[in-house]
Amino acid sequence: LTVITLKADLARKLLHADPDRADAELEAIAQLSRSSLAEVRSTVTRLRIPDFSGEIQASARALQTASIAAKLPDAERALSVVGVNSSLFSWVLREAVTNIVRHSQAGFCEVRLSNTGLEVLDNGAGIPAEYAAGSGIKGMKSRVESAGGTLIIEDAPVHWLRAHPAGYGAVDIRGTRVRVSMDVNTAEIEPSGDTDD
Repeated sequence: LTVITLKADLARKLLHADPDRADAELEAIAQLSRSSLAEVRSTVTRLRIPDFSGEIQASARALQTASIAAKLPDAERALSVVGVNSSLFSWVLREAVTNIVRHSQAGFCEVRLSNTGLEVLDNGAGIPAEYAAGSGIKGMKSRVESAGGTLIIEDAPVHWLRAHPAGYGAVDIRGTRVRVSMDVNTAEIEPSGDTDD
């Protein structure tokens, strides 16, 4: 739905300036809507558990539509890395990327993972207090803690922001780091170099 909303906004902006591209965006909206409806039906009828590789692919589409560059793990290899944490990490990744697309004003996002950890970083303006207290983040925290993990939401590390500066010249860029740890290690996950940009 986030991608559909973004594409609808883009199509509205292009309607007079570039009617052919607006038409292509409207066709993409129709296709997304059909596939989303099929997925909702599947979820309702089979209570589908989210698939982590599919969630990485969906995140890539959402970020691309929002013109946010991304460094993501290879979808198929990621599924074997996360193992039993696949479902939980899928929910967290979905919520984190949705927040980035809607609120962050970021130009870059990176997802890192290990078999016991997931980390989502962006170079945006940080999470405003009203969103930090919102139901999406509360739900994410509750889900992670119920599974025996720890959720940390904080400013992105300074060294990471230096390596991935915001492109629009904003002064007060804090970025955001969403970190799930299923063990006692809450240190930053080192990048694997295995990406699907």
